[in-house]
Amino acid sequence: MTWVKVSEIRNRLIVKIFREYRFIEQLGSGINRIIDTAKRSGHPLPIFEEVGNYFKATLFNRSDNKDELINFIYEQGEIAIADVITMFGWHRNTIAKKLKQLEQKGYVVKTGKGPSVRYRINHK
Repeated sequence: MTWVKVSEIRNRLIVKIFREYRFIEQLGSGINRIIDTAKRSGHPLPIFEEVGNYFKATLFNRSDNKDELINFIYEQGEIAIADVITMFGWHRNTIAKKLKQLEQKGYVVKTGKGPSVRYRINHK
């Protein structure tokens, strides 16, 4: 996705107050800084939209990927950690931690040992 950088002041009063309290470093740099921060922290990239007279920014939390993981397990029926790595590209330790949390909460069931470990949805 390519962004065309157009800086437009929508509320001059807010800009004046933010400048006085030094909340603004440089006009027009915020969106690029948000995108860079999301990339560096491993969060999904935000969505920026102009809706009528409003500007909407949707930011995503990385913790939302538990829902993605549960949906993936449900769709596949049964998964191994390697399947999650292939699908999402997450780190093995991150996946193991999330699967353990889901198992402790009773959402998934772990079967097998060693390389044959598999996870499936717990249909209690």
